Amino acid sequence: MTPIICCLYSSPPTLGAEVSSIKNAAVEFRISSPDLKNIGGARVIIINNKGAIIANGVTNSSGVWSSFLHTEQDPRFVNIHQLGTVTAIVTAVGYNEEVVFEVPVFPGSIQPVTMVPLRPSQRNEPINDLGNLHRHDIRQMIDRYANELGLAKQKPLPGERDDDHWSPELKPTR
Repeated sequence: MTPIICCLYSSPPTLGAEVSSIKNAAVEFRISSPDLKNIGGARVIIINNKGAIIANGVTNSSGVWSSFLHTEQDPRFVNIHQLGTVTAIVTAVGYNEEVVFEVPVFPGSIQPVTMVPLRPSQRNEPINDLGNLHRHDIRQMIDRYANELGLAKQKPLPGERDDDHWSPELKPTR
């Protein structure tokens, strides 16, 4: 049996792709517990794609912290949406730390974070999650790369209301 190796690599934009900046986009973080109680006093740390802290703050009594962020356009979403991404680390007394990767940055974006309470005599480890990217942005990103690679579409399922899905097969060459 031959082992399968999968590598994920995040690279800078390809040649010819223009990187623009997203300036002063307000991003709101809403921090709560699993039972939807707001967590005031939680610290939110924002890290850009170069690994630098670009903002941090503490949630108010409603569990909300907002910041105006400046970041680069995410090259995966060029020609789809003016959107950057950052990483957020959230800490709160009585809760496991949470890291949220791929937090979308665009004017008016909202990122909910549900913290997991610490439990005595348990393995309390940091939690990781993905940001709240909109399904239409994800669909358009998939379409972009599937078209670029030349993938064929799958046959639609009966009664399916969504777009056809991509197959792993390449389109036949003519």
